[in-house]
Amino acid sequence: MPSINELDAAITRLAQSERGRDALTGILDWFDNGGLGLDQGNMAACSTILWAAWTDFSGTTRHSIRAVLANPNDPGESTLQSIHHREEEGIRS
Repeated sequence: MPSINELDAAITRLAQSERGRDALTGILDWFDNGGLGLDQGNMAACSTILWAAWTDFSGTTRHSIRAVLANPNDPGESTLQSIHHREEEGIRS
């Protein structure tokens, strides 16, 4: 867990650029709109999504979120599983 000094340094760093300030604004909006009231399972899911966003899964993460939000009542096979199956079959999207 980061210390209060590490937290302060992270916020200060982001505040030094326009993109960083945009990120801070998005994070604050998320917190203000219920992000801090999530249960343990949903907090873990958010942590996984944020981790994946800065890995080789960055595009897949955004694509998966968009797909599920577009059809929340019937997401069917997860987008990640669908992509994996297409890759196994040599099919590019």
